Amino acid sequence: GDTTPAQPKAKEAGVVTNPGQHTWQDDGEEIVVTIVCPKETKTKTVKCVFKSNHLKVEVQTLEPGNTTVLDGELFQRITPDDCTWEFEDSKTQPDVRLLKITLFKEKEMRWLMLMRNE
Repeated sequence: GDTTPAQPKAKEAGVVTNPGQHTWQDDGEEIVVTIVCPKETKTKTVKCVFKSNHLKVEVQTLEPGNTTVLDGELFQRITPDDCTWEFEDSKTQPDVRLLKITLFKEKEMRWLMLMRNE
């Protein structure tokens, strides 16, 4: 039998488990950030602040003290007016909702990280 434990996979988009965790992927012209939220999260409990070089995301349904998921300087500049966010149901985890944030890059180049302080 194969007794070696499975290697933990690199964090792929959509493969996140705990509320408050996030992943991101570079789609060329845009960056898509996925944040796991508790099932009861509604639009009005989420606050996204887009600035040209800064992103702040707050999810009020997370544990008190941990409601700010992201708050920092982005790797490169974005176009705040074009940025959007929406909810998606998780196919693998019915008890969470996924918050999908789309950041539009000011210049199309590969991002090495989401935030400069990560």
